[in-house]
Amino acid sequence: MVERISLVLLAAGALTFGVTVPSSGSTTSVQAALSCAPASGGGTTVGSITSVPSPEAKVDSSSAFTGKRLLNRNMICTSSTGQVKYKLTRSKTTYCNSGTPPHASKVRLYPKAGVIAEWVSGWTWCNTGGGSQVTYSSSGRARMKASDPLFGVFVARDRSTTAKVALGFLDVSGRSEKGVIVGPGQEVTAPAGGDPGDVRTIDLTSGDRETIDDLQALVPSPKFGRPSAGSSAVLAQIYSRKAIRVGFDASRANDPRTSAFVKGYFTELAKLWKLKPEFLTVRGSSASAELASGRIDVAITPAALPTRLDVFPFFGDARRLLWRIGLARDADWNAVLLSYVVATLNTARYAASYQSIFRTGPPYKPLRPLLFP
Repeated sequence: MVERISLVLLAAGALTFGVTVPSSGSTTSVQAALSCAPASGGGTTVGSITSVPSPEAKVDSSSAFTGKRLLNRNMICTSSTGQVKYKLTRSKTTYCNSGTPPHASKVRLYPKAGVIAEWVSGWTWCNTGGGSQVTYSSSGRARMKASDPLFGVFVARDRSTTAKVALGFLDVSGRSEKGVIVGPGQEVTAPAGGDPGDVRTIDLTSGDRETIDDLQALVPSPKFGRPSAGSSAVLAQIYSRKAIRVGFDASRANDPRTSAFVKGYFTELAKLWKLKPEFLTVRGSSASAELASGRIDVAITPAALPTRLDVFPFFGDARRLLWRIGLARDADWNAVLLSYVVATLNTARYAASYQSIFRTGPPYKPLRPLLFP
């Protein structure tokens, strides 16, 4: 399920708290006094400490320890060698790991109504999961929306904010509030008070990789296997014939890579669901009738489709033509296919398939309605 989360990072000056933080990607050791804000926790429980791999960690002015209750407005701090893991349970389950060495870190939890966390300095990695929709916001300069990502946030000494995405998506914006989509295996940096720069390939340290592995194990992975037919007439028909029929608007596919991507994507789906893929040539103008008759189960076309169909964006080809998926109204089937597409996007299966065909990364901007509905 795509979760819509608005998230804002506080790129507040790390020097205000007496912490020296290197620029993103640096391996220079940080010598930071382990000082935290005076005890200021509120009265609402928002989570708990799950582990303290290194004792150089505090919650406000007290030492962090496994099982310690976390309250709204608590500040979690680590030294350059410290590390602390915690679980936030208010509104949405979020697992975080602050203080990936060699970076000291400071994070304030739920500082005011509607704010889940303020990243003040250093590294914090988090993984979210669950069906509830929550809002993250603050007075910070870098803002994000997210769809259940596994992501890292780094606030440097110059107050720039770097966001790295291992799984899922972030919609990162800055001064102009014009968002940049960052997908799996990508990162972006937003200077203090400015807009994010170009999205680039993620750069991970060994500490980052260990943290990602640790957090990924805490949230269930998407399932790609064959779903139950439920009350879906379309799925029942697909399973009965043991084949999924894909109507493809081949007349609009001037680039052979477009056909290769569509066929490769649905061949993989059919394999996972133990089905045979069948590809039929269908013009966009006749897609509605073909779907209604049951001759095809899904239509792939760049043509505008009638409102009586369920339609969502699928991919942009090399000519910047947006191809869409069209489905007859069948709630269970439509939910299953949409969930499958989103899961392949979040886990980078989609990106890997696209890259192998087009030799470039997929354009995510046309998919914004799908990623952030």
